Amino acid sequence: MARKALPSNANKSSPPCLRRSSRIRAQQGSPLKPAHICPRDAKPLPDAMYKARIAGNAHGIRRKLKSIEGNQNVAIPAKKSSPLPDDNSTDAAVVDRPAKSVKRAVHFDTEPSPADRAQAVSVESLANHAAQPGYPKYDVYTIACTPEAEANLAAVEKCDSKGRRLLRYPLAFLLAYVYYMEDLFVYLKACGKDRYGEIGFTMAAFREMVKAAVGIREGYGLLEQVIRGRPLYMLVVSSSDRPETLPYPVARIGKLQELLTTKALPQIIPYQRVNKCL
Repeated sequence: MARKALPSNANKSSPPCLRRSSRIRAQQGSPLKPAHICPRDAKPLPDAMYKARIAGNAHGIRRKLKSIEGNQNVAIPAKKSSPLPDDNSTDAAVVDRPAKSVKRAVHFDTEPSPADRAQAVSVESLANHAAQPGYPKYDVYTIACTPEAEANLAAVEKCDSKGRRLLRYPLAFLLAYVYYMEDLFVYLKACGKDRYGEIGFTMAAFREMVKAAVGIREGYGLLEQVIRGRPLYMLVVSSSDRPETLPYPVARIGKLQELLTTKALPQIIPYQRVNKCL
């Protein structure tokens, strides 16, 4: 039996669509989004981790708050009574407390120099002491010195680091007239006691006059030194180991004042003798 022929328009129609779910149809209808674009409702990873950490430590935060509240309820211990007054009280000003930053140190007084010791004693005080009754009288031709001072000024024999024997002299204090040779020559020339107007003849004659008047000569009472290239003369009147015990020979000083045509008093000077090798 022959089949019935279908109409031409029926052959041209598409086959019926398969049944699909509404979810698949919704996905097919929406446009495709790139994979690297994050949706607007998605939040960054750090914020999500921070909230997760807070949610996990919520129990620990509650425990910390409870411990803080418990510490606030603890009573503060009372202050112990101190025998010292408070800083705010009126009695605190009476207490003399040293500053904490100040360091205490021990200071030792240094021994005064020989020049300071010589300046501490005045010649006028020695002259006043000599004016008292019972003061000893010294010879005009000898250097005045007390027996105690002579023993203290004696040389001491010692050995140096190389084994050499030396005579060491202690420090001495002298009562003497001190002049530079040039100044002394000008002074003698002004007084009319020069010789031929020359310094050599004048100083030689002066040495002879001093030797005849008070016994001062080279090696005994006449000391020569060179200070800054200038020769210096010292006419020794007396000597001692201490400046306050220097004798004041009135007659010897008077003779020198007549010879020098002056009323000036001698000076107190320290003098260190040179050590000698044996």
